Amino acid sequence: MTMESAEKIVDKVKLDFTQAKAKHLLFKSKLKSMLYGMEMEETPLISHYECAVGKWIYGHALNDFGHIPEMHELEKVHSDIHLSARKLIALYKSGNIEEARKGLEEMELIADHLIGLLSTVELKVQENTSPVSFQETNLQPFEVNMQELQDLQRLNQDLDKRIREQSKEIYEAKERFELVAKATHDAVWDWNLLTNKIWWNENYKELFGYPYGDMGERLETWRNSIHPEDREKVIQGIQKIIDQGEKQWAAEYRFRKADGTYSIVYDRGYVLHHENNKPFRMVGSLSDITERKKSELELAATNRRLQLALDAGKLGSYELDLNSGIIECSTQCKSNLGLSLDATLDLKGLYNIILPEDRKGVEDAIQHAISNDTDYSAEYRVVWPDGSIQWIYASGLVIRNTERLAVQIGGVTVNISKQKLFEQELSNEVKERTRELAQANKELSRSNVNLEEFAYAASHDMKEPIRKIHFFADLIKSRLKDKFSKEEISYFERMEAAAKRMGYLIDDLLSYSQVSIRPRQLELVDLNEIMNEVITDLELEIEEKKATIHFHQLPVIQGHHRQIQQAFQNLISNAVKFQKPGCSPGIIISCKETLGNHSSFHLSKEAQQKNFYQIAIQDNGIGFDPLESERIFNVFTRLHGNSAYKGTGVGLSIVRKVVENHGGYVMGKSELGKGAAFILLLPK
Repeated sequence: MTMESAEKIVDKVKLDFTQAKAKHLLFKSKLKSMLYGMEMEETPLISHYECAVGKWIYGHALNDFGHIPEMHELEKVHSDIHLSARKLIALYKSGNIEEARKGLEEMELIADHLIGLLSTVELKVQENTSPVSFQETNLQPFEVNMQELQDLQRLNQDLDKRIREQSKEIYEAKERFELVAKATHDAVWDWNLLTNKIWWNENYKELFGYPYGDMGERLETWRNSIHPEDREKVIQGIQKIIDQGEKQWAAEYRFRKADGTYSIVYDRGYVLHHENNKPFRMVGSLSDITERKKSELELAATNRRLQLALDAGKLGSYELDLNSGIIECSTQCKSNLGLSLDATLDLKGLYNIILPEDRKGVEDAIQHAISNDTDYSAEYRVVWPDGSIQWIYASGLVIRNTERLAVQIGGVTVNISKQKLFEQELSNEVKERTRELAQANKELSRSNVNLEEFAYAASHDMKEPIRKIHFFADLIKSRLKDKFSKEEISYFERMEAAAKRMGYLIDDLLSYSQVSIRPRQLELVDLNEIMNEVITDLELEIEEKKATIHFHQLPVIQGHHRQIQQAFQNLISNAVKFQKPGCSPGIIISCKETLGNHSSFHLSKEAQQKNFYQIAIQDNGIGFDPLESERIFNVFTRLHGNSAYKGTGVGLSIVRKVVENHGGYVMGKSELGKGAAFILLLPK
């Protein structure tokens, strides 16, 4: 064999092996494209005898290069590759795409080994210098056409792009899933339908009390935590979604917590499918809706109670559509309006059954509620089918849309005919009682005038005999003074003292009868002026007892000047009179503004919210027993004998009567030997 012939044979061998490698790469690319959903050419599924590389091996390569050991190993590896390819494609078609793609990585290692064997065999063929080893006629290499090379290039480019895109999408989807799993308050789960393993996020611990990881990956653990009464329904529901190729699933059921109690949960999931519509994964989230379900139950119970209340009160509900004028009425509402149960109603129909004189009031009430965004309420009369007139009270709320436009009024109606009849009867009775009361007041006023006249006449008539007693007693005593014994003179003095006491008593009774009548007209009374007048009137007593009186700025009030002066004069007179032996009287008068409920008086709720002047008159006299603090205001009540302290026991009664006439309150506080304080509460 010439050198030129040998070189031609070597070139053919190179071309032969190069084309074999190309056919193998084309086969591997087509297999990879199938597993990434790009094309479904069935070349990888044919027998290893029938494929292009197989035909090359069994067509001439074993005969021409069989003396090289690696050639037989290459034959076996090629057979294994085809067997592995068929398994991977079977996995892909059954929906186990991830497993198939993972197997492709392992198979490519074998394929790379085949390329290595091809290179080894090729090298040994070229190194063989024996020309008899190669017969030029036996070297008939198959051709790799331009279209196949272009397909190989296109497939590799498309595959690289597809894999990069899918890798990016998978990474981004995984990243989003992990972020959502951390951000949500739900227990997020990921169920691999191929391995039947399930993953949970950390919120599972917070919701149900299980330490993270206790659920594990076993689906049975989740299944066994479902309440036995709910378990079959939940499992069947999920299986039905998967079997029918649907994507969305949701259910409510009871789920056992770590402490053995059950929560009500809302579970929803989404089924993921491969390109061939085979389900391979399901992701979802589990929410604890126990509190929401409790609220729903409480709301339902509230609605039931509300309906019972509506039924008990014969309240009929309605909804007025302001656009169409249609009124949806409950059964009781129709009954209130005198409509049949199957009757329909709109605003025009309502106006038709309302008395004409009441229609405008209803229209105005509706417009006022809409315009001023207030509640709607109206009273009107309707005519029932039997001709009777019935009073209806309607109230409701204006409902507005997102643009704040009024679209509906919803509320209740009630038949108030009985109440109206009662009100009319009550009004008539009140008028009659008012007339009777006016007549009684007229007679009482006449009686008061007569009483005042009688009191004045009686006191005048009673004082006349007393004056005569004084006159004749003095006359007898002056003429017979020398003839009387000491005992007889004592009798005369005691008689004169009794006559004087009778005069004082008549004066005090007259004063009490005058203050017993509430003053008809009030005027502005300056309490500072009152105190100056009292001090002037009691000037002799004050000087005699060497009393001191201090008062701060006192207010101006609405009152009756004479009565207020009587009250203060009695209080100051008592403070001077009930002097502690060996101690000059000291009197301090103070005043402050106060709210009724801040005072020490027991007042009504209404009085507690009023403003008052609290005036305190404090002395340093003999005081009195605290047990007597209420009794001392009774008429003719005296705590001391007349020989020690003169008086009639009417003064404090006059004080209380005057204070009460002015809408106020009075109390006394004291301890024996520690002075006394009288507190007046007068309206501001």
